[in-house]
Amino acid sequence: MDPPINPPKDIDDPDDPKPEDWVDEAKYDDPESSKPDDWDEDAPSQIVDPKASMPSGWVEDQENKIPDPSAKVPDDWDTEEDGEWEPPIIDNPACKVGCGKWEPPKISNPAYKGKWYAPKIDNPAYKGVWKPRQIPNPDFFVDEEPCILPPIDSVGFDLWTMSKGIMFDNILVSTDVEKAKAFADESWKKRNKIEKAQEPKSTGSTSSWWELFSEHMFAIATTTIGILVTTFLWCCLRSPVPPGPPASAPVESRSREAEGTSEEVTAEDEQKEKKDDETATKEEATSKEKPPVEGGLGDIGGGDDS
Repeated sequence: MDPPINPPKDIDDPDDPKPEDWVDEAKYDDPESSKPDDWDEDAPSQIVDPKASMPSGWVEDQENKIPDPSAKVPDDWDTEEDGEWEPPIIDNPACKVGCGKWEPPKISNPAYKGKWYAPKIDNPAYKGVWKPRQIPNPDFFVDEEPCILPPIDSVGFDLWTMSKGIMFDNILVSTDVEKAKAFADESWKKRNKIEKAQEPKSTGSTSSWWELFSEHMFAIATTTIGILVTTFLWCCLRSPVPPGPPASAPVESRSREAEGTSEEVTAEDEQKEKKDDETATKEEATSKEKPPVEGGLGDIGGGDDS
């Protein structure tokens, strides 16, 4: 780190300046050398190849790309809506070797030497790199625990921005949580409400629904899980209905259509029919209780067959 946490033990002596006759250049230009007469500093590094010639089959009056001569205007092309139709561009089949203005390639210039510099030779007056003498540092100390920082009593902002007019305020440095909260309520909280009210409201309902869902995601998930678990337990633990006799079929309204008439059956007819059914049932039960009669018709008369 510069400056280091622990300062150096020795430092340069500020009262030891560099001597005026000190020579710290190890090499210097040879004073006896001079630029040769045939040295051309203006010669280009690249020249046209004098041995090059235009290849056979090169067409200078043709372009490398031409409109496709076989292309046709589509049947559904509308000039007013689609604009002026232009055929696609394809490679010119006549340019197998090359087309356009031919230029010979360039090669390195054998006469190019660049800018002339005098050669370097050893400096007989060279004394080496000068350094001031070292003296004990009067401000030297050793910090055994550099990780322990002093108490922070100020705040600084170091930022790079292209925006103008940025200001910072409402800065509090304190170790009291209640004091910090009260300060935030009196400054930041009030201004934050105003800034929220000034923000443009979203016109779409999708974002508002999504923001609402995001804010209450935990409550929605907990409620949904509780409903599912309650429904599952209620379905599993519900006692089954015991089987019973089948319910009697309801008396349907009958009509005289079954008997060949269109008149509806009245309540009096139903009661009469019910009594006839009960009477028939009693007679059948009585006939079953009586013993069968022995003998035939001859027994009734008590005499002979005559």
